Amino acid sequence: MATSDDSSYEDASNAFGAGSGASSSSSVTAAAVPAGGDGPRRRSERWIPLTIVLLSLVGTGLALWRAERGALADPVKQGERGAVQGIDGRSLLRAQNLRRAFDAVSADVRVDEVVTDVQISPVLVRLSVRDANGHARIIDTNLAFKTSSRDAGLNPSDGPALAQLDVSAPGRLVATALQRGGFPARAVTDVGWSYNAGAERKQTWTLTLHDVPIADQTWEADATAATVRRTSDPVPAEPARPEPEQPTPAVATPKPKPTPARPKPTKRTSTPPRSNAVTITVNGTRVITDPQTARRIAACIRRAGTKRVDIIRCIEPLR
Repeated sequence: MATSDDSSYEDASNAFGAGSGASSSSSVTAAAVPAGGDGPRRRSERWIPLTIVLLSLVGTGLALWRAERGALADPVKQGERGAVQGIDGRSLLRAQNLRRAFDAVSADVRVDEVVTDVQISPVLVRLSVRDANGHARIIDTNLAFKTSSRDAGLNPSDGPALAQLDVSAPGRLVATALQRGGFPARAVTDVGWSYNAGAERKQTWTLTLHDVPIADQTWEADATAATVRRTSDPVPAEPARPEPEQPTPAVATPKPKPTPARPKPTKRTSTPPRSNAVTITVNGTRVITDPQTARRIAACIRRAGTKRVDIIRCIEPLR
């Protein structure tokens, strides 16, 4: 009975830690449990800073990779690295790219503005324009076809509208010069455009090369680059312009002298012999007499004057 109670008591003491022996044993066990439970948790906490650092490095690397990938695809960045040269695919000297650049500029050019100067490199198009009052601007277009403009004071120079520039001419000029000289695409610096506002209204494209012989550093072409030559070459003689035909002066043809008309033969008529007879009218009657009688009668009538009797006596011989 006692044994049963003692064992029950010991069990109760062991369960609640009431006995002395049980007390020391349970205290030792209680002290060991916390130490053994905290070990794995502390080891896991040591990995937290390292994980944060690794994640930061991965995020930074990913951001750099994305930025580098974007820079590789960005045409402006490509131009800054020198990856765009001559008339390569992205070069603004190519006709299709220059047309896109001009289209972008057209949205910024005002109606009354004309082009006074153009500079085109593989990576940049720079236009100088001025309005009807002479106020000038500079408009830049980059490889992304983004434009920016700034004021440039006053400029009285004349020029054509932007639409009158041939976008194929710069690329044609560059290709011809590189082919003739055997130069690499990296030798291209830029192409300039100028305008002669004289009577001819002449457009000229000028190509500048670098790291080539001096005689080959500058080339020029006409408005369409149909004719390309080194500026160091002799200027070809212009074909003589045909002079306008002068009207041939009319040569006075001497009029033939009129042939004198031959006198018509006159018919000779026999002239009757002169007669000495004189006709006198007396009282309405014509009387023929000889001259001597007629003179005598005339003298008689003068002497008679107005005397009727004397006058009748004078003409009496005629009755």
